[in-house]
Amino acid sequence: MPAPDQVPIAYWYQSYLFLWYPVWDAREAVPWTGEMVEAQRRSWRDAARTRRERERRERRELEAQRAAVREVMARTGCPDEDTAAWATYPHTAWQWVHAGFVPSDGARFAYIGPAEDYLYCRVADVRWDPDRAESLMPTGPREVDRLPDGRPYDGRPWWR
Repeated sequence: MPAPDQVPIAYWYQSYLFLWYPVWDAREAVPWTGEMVEAQRRSWRDAARTRRERERRERRELEAQRAAVREVMARTGCPDEDTAAWATYPHTAWQWVHAGFVPSDGARFAYIGPAEDYLYCRVADVRWDPDRAESLMPTGPREVDRLPDGRPYDGRPWWR
């Protein structure tokens, strides 16, 4: 076994595994001391601890996302998990209506993002009503947030 600070003299490619293996000069191999073995085990333990912490963090984040989706489904009455997951982020009024949600009368809109070109509202300001949303589709703003007559959408509630 080579010493940890030893540099390989070549690499050997195992084609069916798609791996490169280091090759050391056998004359330079030295027996490992107890400190070297313990240092290697410590590095493996540290790597395993880091991996476990990352997996725990990812599980917590995934559970938080699922809880947010359940909250959206409970708050709005949305029956679909994919739509509820989409609804956890702010969207424009047209995007909400296109997804089957209807903004409430007291919906608060704000400019969000670097360009601040569109007015966005959050899921707290909408309700799940696909029938009403379908009736609003022909009269609501277009993809570029313009009213049907061509005027720019100024944020006034066109869905009433």
